[in-house]
Amino acid sequence: MFALEKEISTEQLQEAKCPLCNTSSSRLIFSEGIFSVVQCDACDIQFEKRQLDKNGLQKIYNTHEYWSSSSPRSFGYASYLRESKNYLRTFALRIKGTPELTKKVGSVLDIGCGCGYFLEKMQERGWKCSGIDISKEASDEALKRANLHIQTGDESLLEGMESRFDIVSLWDVIEHLPEPVKSLKRIRNIIQPGGLLILETQNFQSFFARLLGKRWHHYKHLEHLWHFSPQSIEQILKQAGFRVVRSSARHGGKYVSLGFIAERAKRIHPWLGLMLEKCAYPVRHWSLYVNLFDEMIVIAEPA
Repeated sequence: MFALEKEISTEQLQEAKCPLCNTSSSRLIFSEGIFSVVQCDACDIQFEKRQLDKNGLQKIYNTHEYWSSSSPRSFGYASYLRESKNYLRTFALRIKGTPELTKKVGSVLDIGCGCGYFLEKMQERGWKCSGIDISKEASDEALKRANLHIQTGDESLLEGMESRFDIVSLWDVIEHLPEPVKSLKRIRNIIQPGGLLILETQNFQSFFARLLGKRWHHYKHLEHLWHFSPQSIEQILKQAGFRVVRSSARHGGKYVSLGFIAERAKRIHPWLGLMLEKCAYPVRHWSLYVNLFDEMIVIAEPA
């Protein structure tokens, strides 16, 4: 258990409903401490039954512990800045594998941009880049990188925004948003005619997720509020006014350090993680590309 979780009580958590049908009718998938993952009976969406409200979420994303977590398999990142080279390599590969990002240049808004790694690689290709992140620590760091236009805040900044973008991206973000349909509708309003939404999120129906069950590394209770399947992500996009063009796990992998792999293995079994950690320690900063095909990249257009 990480330090911040000890400060969370059931009184600070509110009961959540399915973001698609707004029903409370759901079946329990598993419980872990004060948290429970449930699945909507009708909409094929898994979600945290008890969630922090918007203010609570903003608080945790603005703690230093989120970006330098003592238990990143449960919360946040071990060292977001230390992994910068891996993020840059990851986004370079994803951009190369996405024709919509390589055949032309235009304007891009990255929501939940973190320290701006995706935007930095897009800027290298000549794109006009903007970003939004709820964390002041992350957005301040993004401002230091190249010539990026960055705002600190959440997706409510999109309300009344006059700018329109050729691409809006959400990399590992939609599962964090307390009101995903509302957020997606806001995004739709700022996409240029002919523009696209590109998002990545986890797939709880993937083989690896089903194999691990509750030990799946994407079950991070405080921050990952929703878990999608290919069918349910298409449904929620449709409800927000989008049509899915393409969905694939092919480029959903990441470059990660051997130390990262050892730490995440502790979620499967503590002894496995400790063994890998001991073996990998001399070369813990070495990296390799890993794709478990449990994350999907979705391209969608306004319907």
